[in-house]
Amino acid sequence: WSFNPSAMTFADGAMYVHAQNGGMIPTAIWGTGSTCEITGYVSGSKPSNASQDFYNFVWNCAGQAQNIDVAWYDNTINGNITIVNTGPGSGFQFRMTSPSAGTPNTMTIRGDVNVIGGDFASNGSSSQGIITVNHYGNINLSGGEFSVSRGSGTTARWNLYGNFNATGPAVLSAGGSGVGSSKLVFVKSGTQKLAVDTLTYANDNVNFEIDPGCILQLSTDWHVSNLTMAGGSIDLNGHTLSYGSTPNPALTYSAATAQTTSDAEFPSSHGPVSLALNNSVGITIHAPRIVSNTLTLGGNASYTNLGYITGYANVSYSATVPQTTGAELPPSITNLIVNNGGGVTLSAPESVLGTLTMSAGKLMLGANNLIARAVSSTSGYVVTNGAGTFTVDSIGSNPTRIPVGTAASYNPVIINCAAGSSDNFTVRVDTGVYEPSECDTSHAVRRTWTVAEGSPGSCLVTMAFQWNNGESGSNMSPANAIWRYDTS
Repeated sequence: WSFNPSAMTFADGAMYVHAQNGGMIPTAIWGTGSTCEITGYVSGSKPSNASQDFYNFVWNCAGQAQNIDVAWYDNTINGNITIVNTGPGSGFQFRMTSPSAGTPNTMTIRGDVNVIGGDFASNGSSSQGIITVNHYGNINLSGGEFSVSRGSGTTARWNLYGNFNATGPAVLSAGGSGVGSSKLVFVKSGTQKLAVDTLTYANDNVNFEIDPGCILQLSTDWHVSNLTMAGGSIDLNGHTLSYGSTPNPALTYSAATAQTTSDAEFPSSHGPVSLALNNSVGITIHAPRIVSNTLTLGGNASYTNLGYITGYANVSYSATVPQTTGAELPPSITNLIVNNGGGVTLSAPESVLGTLTMSAGKLMLGANNLIARAVSSTSGYVVTNGAGTFTVDSIGSNPTRIPVGTAASYNPVIINCAAGSSDNFTVRVDTGVYEPSECDTSHAVRRTWTVAEGSPGSCLVTMAFQWNNGESGSNMSPANAIWRYDTS
């Protein structure tokens, strides 16, 4: 290495060893073949001045006693990253960065990532953030744990152009909020290789994606967790792909061009338990398949041979265009999810044995009745735009918001029974007021809620109604805004 007052340079073969807890890494030009190795970190403040464009970077801290991130922000590591040790026992984590370093954050790794021992992660924050890693070398796991992200609030995308090799007792994990939140993405145009002799998945959030132009060639059998086919393909190369390393492995199709499923990623046995069809052009199912958990209908709602998919307990409508339910929705389903801002139209009566989840958009009943054992709503609601009604079962003493409304406005009713009692309640809401001729509707809310108790008189009921500005008469007073009208 060489030194002058304005710049220190580590040349090819030079090594800087930081053998102290805390302290400062010197500002330097890290030339090709140089190495910065950290060996002394235990706890407390991280080594300062660590956000530099290193060539080789080694973390080998046997006495490490807490998690640490080195706040890399838009940095480039021109050589390899090697993780040897992050503390005794199960150890702690070495993290490349956190959202506090800056977000969005794009980091580049030109060499390999080698995890020999310890716990390596891109980040570990619960704060919101977006991290992208563009990695042009290989991932080599011979021990320890590699985490695309350990943060519950941060979305991390690890774009891998090299090969993935797990040759020892390694663990792969990811943070985030489930399928699709953080991903290890195979992005090379051409063939990439995957070998997983010994690999364990730490949780249900480990997501792989194969991008357009990529052919992922297996060098071993692959027991996959969650897989997204975004336009690439899989070359089994004489090996098998199976699902089941996590409790709820999912397969997603999300390409921007038409797709047809295949045996390679969608095997007839040991396949995914959930399937998401999020293709933005259209997708064709190539053969009959059984999925036992959730069928998600997203994308542009163009599905060919959808009847080949059977066995699912839940259906989620999440397309980018309006949807109408069809033969894919049986007369009864365990859980039904509506997450379509364009709306979903119910084409037949439906019974939801578990929970109706209204995440976004409107579920229009038309002439069809809808029954649900439970209901959850964030921004969506049920539109009673025909003769159909919405029934929620077993409402007890906890106030239950029944998310109903008209095509133009959200007008829920909140119902609860006296302690120790419960009943089913059927609700609909209409525009206007059903009034006796002698009543002055300028004192009323211009909505009519029809509420029917399953067993009339079985419980003492409290109800609260919600309306919006502009939906009440000019002389309306909230204390006298509700009339009881029982057709007589």
